[in-house]
Amino acid sequence: MSIFRNVVLNLKTEEECERAINLYKEQLSSLTNSGVLDAYICRL
Repeated sequence: MSIFRNVVLNLKTEEECERAINLYKEQLSSLTNSGVLDAYICRL
């Protein structure tokens, strides 16, 4: 069974965007061997 999670952030500045992306990258790296198969971070 696959579960898809989607998170949308609407940030005002490029600095806020970079900070949020870096925080998510840190969190994703800590999920190794916890069942997460793929993670994508996209900037629109």
